[in-house]
Amino acid sequence: MEVKEVQAVLRFTVTGIVIGLLMGGLLSLVSGNVFVVLFIGSVGTLVGVILGFIHRNDP
Repeated sequence: MEVKEVQAVLRFTVTGIVIGLLMGGLLSLVSGNVFVVLFIGSVGTLVGVILGFIHRNDP
């Protein structure tokens, strides 16, 4: 993989982590469960990695 592809994958992964943790934090406020943050954060990370690999060749 080229540097540009790696940067795209990392950008989507970091975006997925941040959005997942923010959504998990908001849902945790509603439910009061800490594991919600971990679950939604890990789902966001997984989605970010998948999107990064799909869009790694975008200009």
